[in-house]
Amino acid sequence: MTIDIDILFLYTNKLYLKNKKMTEETTIQKIKTLVESLGGDVDKFYAGNKTAGTRARKSSQELRELLKNLRGEILEERKK
Repeated sequence: MTIDIDILFLYTNKLYLKNKKMTEETTIQKIKTLVESLGGDVDKFYAGNKTAGTRARKSSQELRELLKNLRGEILEERKK
């Protein structure tokens, strides 16, 4: 998975992004895409495809991290 962000800066364990608006849109878009693929993999898993279950678990973990990042971005924006 690639991130379309100009430059990332890491200061005191906080991630500051040069292009904040682009990042928020990208995070939301990634979440939407991941949810769509997760739904397909879950359906395939219950139809008997065991590798789809592996993909679904991996996607679930990635979704968790994206949602955690989105929450942090929202909190950071609220503080301004």
